[in-house]
Amino acid sequence: MPPSLSWSGYSLWKRSHAEWYDKYILGKPSTANKSKLVNLGKRVADSFLTNEPLVPFRRLLYVEPHLEADYEDIHLHGYLDTFCGEDHIEYTGTAIFGEFKTGMYQDIFGHIGWHQRKAEEHGQLRFYSLLILLKYGVIPEKQTIYLQWKPVVMKDWDFVLSDLPVQTFDVTLTTEDVGKFGKQLVRAWKSMAKYVEERAELSTSEVA
Repeated sequence: MPPSLSWSGYSLWKRSHAEWYDKYILGKPSTANKSKLVNLGKRVADSFLTNEPLVPFRRLLYVEPHLEADYEDIHLHGYLDTFCGEDHIEYTGTAIFGEFKTGMYQDIFGHIGWHQRKAEEHGQLRFYSLLILLKYGVIPEKQTIYLQWKPVVMKDWDFVLSDLPVQTFDVTLTTEDVGKFGKQLVRAWKSMAKYVEERAELSTSEVA
């Protein structure tokens, strides 16, 4: 099993057990994030660490800080897009963090890329809220959470940032929300362990 669980690992597991196994157990390079759209998102993310960000997202004191904490028998870790920092928590007893997204304004079915309900149900925000709860003891009710989205459009067969403004979705989570999500992580972690064991047994039987 991997030494820890990240949002990327959990979301990949939900999408494809086989791809998760190849990446996190066999160490094979992932083929899931090679699209032009993903590469555009990476360029935007990399620009956050400079004085000339490509998108005017609301950046807090820290950009891409690494947080880690233990939940039951799982070591969780993640890189938040932006975070208020420990001093803010100690001074106010509250926490603030945000996630930044780029993505198509509409999919082929006409569905808008991001909207309020999708932001509120987005598991990544629950994952990071749980990390903050575990590491700093700040309950979700005292966390200010937001997701910002810069729409992307197609132009000349390539993905480019649109002229549409950044949209901000304020998200409210409860301790119950985050607790339920934590239980989902525990179930997934146990399923991962079982899957790894089954794959190992299959490999052994094939060799024999």
